[in-house]
Amino acid sequence: MKTFFKSRFSVVDYKLFDFIVFALFIGLGIVFDRFLLISMPFSKIGIGFLPIAFIAYRYGATGAIIVAFLIDFIGATLLPTGVFNPALTATAAFEGLILGLFLYKNKSIVNIIISALLFNIVCTLLLRTYFLYMYFGISKGYSFMAVLLLRMPQFIFSLIAQIILFRYLYVIDLILNKTIHKKR
Repeated sequence: MKTFFKSRFSVVDYKLFDFIVFALFIGLGIVFDRFLLISMPFSKIGIGFLPIAFIAYRYGATGAIIVAFLIDFIGATLLPTGVFNPALTATAAFEGLILGLFLYKNKSIVNIIISALLFNIVCTLLLRTYFLYMYFGISKGYSFMAVLLLRMPQFIFSLIAQIILFRYLYVIDLILNKTIHKKR
């Protein structure tokens, strides 16, 4: 158990290439999270989780937390969809933690399902719903259950999409590794 957490949180000597990868996936995350989505009241359906999941797979929890935080913070600052909410940014960092703990260098279907379930139940369904309810729902007279029901389609789509797409994160990693070795 000690090595489980140590390997996922270890301080790594990041090289310049790693920071370039972080920057690339932060940019992709902002584009995916702000532009490539379907917006509905209190929810959005998209693939904004994919860059965070890749960083979690390749770099572990530390890298995923940093990238998830920066995607949400920069996206909320440069392309706001409302007033900045630090609780939602903290939830994004927590999403990076969950993905980093379960996806780091792991293609196991069990870990993929556990990470997708935790990500969607804890972060998408409970935390984000609660913060959106506190932020917008009370003033409009919605109950928490009403907001939760409005967010159900996002929960279902995200869960299915994550289980399918997380299975192929290693393919992106293989492509990136081949590109690195080809250039050197």
